[in-house]
Amino acid sequence: MRTAAAGLLPIFRSELQANLLAVVLSPDAEPVSIAELARILRAPHPTVHREVERLERAGLVTTRRLGNIRLVEANKESPYTPELRSLVTRAFGVPAILRRELEAVEGIEAAAVFGSWADRATGGSGPVPRDIDLLVIGDADLDDVYAAVSRAEEVLRLPVDVVKMRRSEWKRQRRGFLESVESRPMVVLWGELP
Repeated sequence: MRTAAAGLLPIFRSELQANLLAVVLSPDAEPVSIAELARILRAPHPTVHREVERLERAGLVTTRRLGNIRLVEANKESPYTPELRSLVTRAFGVPAILRRELEAVEGIEAAAVFGSWADRATGGSGPVPRDIDLLVIGDADLDDVYAAVSRAEEVLRLPVDVVKMRRSEWKRQRRGFLESVESRPMVVLWGELP
């Protein structure tokens, strides 16, 4: 399976490689099986296996066997790991980091990234995004949302601009801003948008 270069940071050979590195190099990553990587990345197992082999030969990841399972993790001994982790987390780890921080916030029914970051993540072209636009739908306390977003900003080192509204507000406002948001790509973090 041949995939195109990563739109957000086209220095990687493919979108799959960039996303695989984002999972394995995530700041809180645990060793993960190749089968689980294939599931997370929604890619064929043989393709993920080949990519893991390439990254292991390059010294960026290590693997070990646990019975029949082959576990993959970042090579902590590689001198490239800290900087590579920073790069892939900022460019490709946005959904995972935001999801992790927001999942503990009560009252969020749906969340999605929109704007320039979502546009680049879905193949659009243009300058490097300088911020992340986040749409939060539900009755969550705004202070709790901002606290979660602040923690995500520390990891991503990018500002996150939050638009929070209730589902009823979304349904009532079908002009202007929301029409613009709906007409462009979005990366849904969880839930269903109205």
